[in-house]
Amino acid sequence: MRLESRTSTLQELYAEESAKIRGNFEDSGDGKAAIRNRSSLIDSVVIQLWNEVTVTGGPLEGFCIAAMGGYGRRALFPYSDIDLLFLYEKEGQAEFLGRKVIAPLSQSLWDLHLRVSPTTRTLLECSKLHRGNIEFNISLLDNRFICGDEGLFEKLRTRVLPGMVTRESQNPGAGAHQPCPHAAREIRPNYLSSGAEYQGRSRWLAGLSSGLLDGAD
Repeated sequence: MRLESRTSTLQELYAEESAKIRGNFEDSGDGKAAIRNRSSLIDSVVIQLWNEVTVTGGPLEGFCIAAMGGYGRRALFPYSDIDLLFLYEKEGQAEFLGRKVIAPLSQSLWDLHLRVSPTTRTLLECSKLHRGNIEFNISLLDNRFICGDEGLFEKLRTRVLPGMVTRESQNPGAGAHQPCPHAAREIRPNYLSSGAEYQGRSRWLAGLSSGLLDGAD
């Protein structure tokens, strides 16, 4: 879905497309199509805003925007939070990227009255299991590229996250509970072989975080 108009503002285009999605849902009752189309609409809005804020400075290497959680699964319900990951490669870029891209783009989304939940992370930060914020790791497993440096996103998808899954399954952190023998093997997400289909991802990561699983094969 592309948002193109010579006269309409982005706000008007968003409102028009949202009305179409709602009308199609009311006519067909197809909820799955509605949440997929809403996800595609938000993709189009983010990409257009990205193009606007980066047009003067040229391509930004080592920086991209990805969808996470329900939005990453293309299952964005009305009034749901829109989980955006602003991913950059090198330390020390946060202030520059925040001023040039992240702040203006996020503000424009908020001006559309969207429930945007932005997260800024480096590749290194994404490689760790955050036991105090396990929801982030779970949401991050449902990732999807939107715009920016696609090579950087592929590092996240094919190297960083599989590495985190493998490392944590082999060396889970100690918790207050006794580990369950072979439990990790039984419900470990099939990350490496199935791409976006992470079987039991939430239960598995939560178990590792609390020490319920021992990661035994």
